Amino acid sequence: MTAPRACALILLCCIAPPVWSAYLPDSLFEPLYARLDNGMEVYLIPRNGVHSVSMRLAVGYGTLDEPCGRRELPHFLEHMLFTGTGAHSEEELDALISDNGGTWNAYTYDDSTVYEVDIFNANARTGLEVLHEIVASPSLAAEKAELTRDIIARENGGRPSALTSWLLRRGIGMDAWDQAQELLVNALYCREFSSAESIALDDVRSAYARWYVPGNMALFVAGDFTPAEMRAWIAGTFGGLPRAAAPAADRPDVAGLDARREVAGTLAPLLGTEAKVALAFRMPGTQERTGAFDTLLYEQLAEVLYNEIRTRRGLAYSADVEHYTNRDYGLLYAYADTELSTVDEVVAIMEEELARLRTDGVDAGRLETLKRRSLMKVAQYFQSNASFADYLATNWGSMVRNGEVWNVERAVAGVTAEGFGDYIRRHLDPERMVVVRHTPVLTYNQFYTIVLALVLVLAAAGGVWIWRRGGVRRRSE
Repeated sequence: MTAPRACALILLCCIAPPVWSAYLPDSLFEPLYARLDNGMEVYLIPRNGVHSVSMRLAVGYGTLDEPCGRRELPHFLEHMLFTGTGAHSEEELDALISDNGGTWNAYTYDDSTVYEVDIFNANARTGLEVLHEIVASPSLAAEKAELTRDIIARENGGRPSALTSWLLRRGIGMDAWDQAQELLVNALYCREFSSAESIALDDVRSAYARWYVPGNMALFVAGDFTPAEMRAWIAGTFGGLPRAAAPAADRPDVAGLDARREVAGTLAPLLGTEAKVALAFRMPGTQERTGAFDTLLYEQLAEVLYNEIRTRRGLAYSADVEHYTNRDYGLLYAYADTELSTVDEVVAIMEEELARLRTDGVDAGRLETLKRRSLMKVAQYFQSNASFADYLATNWGSMVRNGEVWNVERAVAGVTAEGFGDYIRRHLDPERMVVVRHTPVLTYNQFYTIVLALVLVLAAAGGVWIWRRGGVRRRSE
């Protein structure tokens, strides 16, 4: 480093405010917390100056709470709650939300189901009452079950046939991504389609009675509202649900991968013109609170791969990192698209960059750059009440404990270069990774060549057959 650059860096460090006070107010992570008498948790985050209120009701029931073959049940139940209540039809409920400047939706995750309402702040009470109504008194009517079954089938791309189910159980037709996930999460992966076809209405009603209880719910409200009023509205709605504790979750343990593995698709995809490759790793779940490390790792690794594979060598259109996590485990994929002829080269580059990162880590200056970059993105994301409410709801049970919200800014600020290097070496272990080669069985050119060859062979065979038949007739004459 030259002397002027060194002086400039020192000056920057002296005049820049501490990274943990520059982006997000501490008050954002200090919600008004309450546990209702029935066991339900409530988190209020008043944010004045915007004409919106975002509500998220998280229910601790997701796809991994059901065994293989029945994992569509939480999703089925989520849809059924939108089909009407004892007091209103689905159309009437939708009008109550839409006519008051709002939207509503829901999502089923691995470990939870989250219902959401975003609405104009003056009509927040109406939004809360609709959210309470669909959760507290759904009709779960038989005539809506078949309609819901059809909707879910369309969402899933159709109903699986007996043949496709048989093939999947034997691993035939699994692409490389599915094979990698099976290796990384083992017992939690299902070689069985989870469709709504085998789910009876009694299953839906039993799941509702078991899981949709106050002790298994948390309500998050962020936006422009008066806390005292909101507390009173919540007490008058959700506070009236009968007390019930959360049921015990029963999930298999997720054993770690103990050796390097390489996977490619089994007859999937059949046709294509390019490949995708990845280095895949099992990562900690959200309960371990490693999100700060994960955020910084994404920033570093994504930039390195993009610069090396796309910018400098031109071997890919996209080279990036995808990180998925739930409360039990995380999955990280460092991936790139490439030509079929350069698959091995791209894999080698990715492994080289990973080895360099494991050996060298990042220095203190680079780490501060990563921190500022990630926190500026978080600060922009959290400007929206809906985004912050989503953050709270999807991390309920892991980042939220007894009214304390995990402060992402403080966590990121507390990461040291040494600790970051240790995290990289511990979790990005080349001896416990899966190399993913997502390549087609045939290119389109190969397919067309084979088809043309077959046509020519059939044509030649037909010509011989006709010639022979003609020769037989001439001899007989």
